Amino acid sequence: MRFDRTHPALGRGIGFLSAAVLVASLRLLVTQIAAKAGAFTPPLALPVWLNVATVLAGVAASTERALRLRYSRLLDGAAG
Repeated sequence: MRFDRTHPALGRGIGFLSAAVLVASLRLLVTQIAAKAGAFTPPLALPVWLNVATVLAGVAASTERALRLRYSRLLDGAAG
């Protein structure tokens, strides 16, 4: 939170990047689960190392979002 106060533009950029990585990794996870269930054929088969990197990036992005302690209408749900 201190970094966000001292460097607001860079903090917003990092927040946007982490939200984009989180959404992309969740989307990839959903398509992989659907492919394992046989309900979907993915258009692109990713190598194992890229799947692991995507999972790690998603974990880092979700940790960053949790540590910022800021409300996001897109990720935290719209109330009302």
